[in-house]
Amino acid sequence: MMIKIKLFASFREIVNGDYIEIELNGEPTYDDLLKEIAAKLSIDPQEIKLLANNEAVKLNVKVNYSQKIIAFPPVAGG
Repeated sequence: MMIKIKLFASFREIVNGDYIEIELNGEPTYDDLLKEIAAKLSIDPQEIKLLANNEAVKLNVKVNYSQKIIAFPPVAGG
């Protein structure tokens, strides 16, 4: 099943767009989704923060395809 991921910050620049679509099979977890996003962006999965419906995801939970998924790089500040 296809899932649409909204991208922010440098991730948008990597793909030159606001969204990517990832195809997932079976009953994937958010960890599986995170790995697929990382592969598509050619970055380390630890460099990605995921939100589902504006809340941090638990990586061991199965993906809910009806949720709005957002991916963004870790925020650094000073």
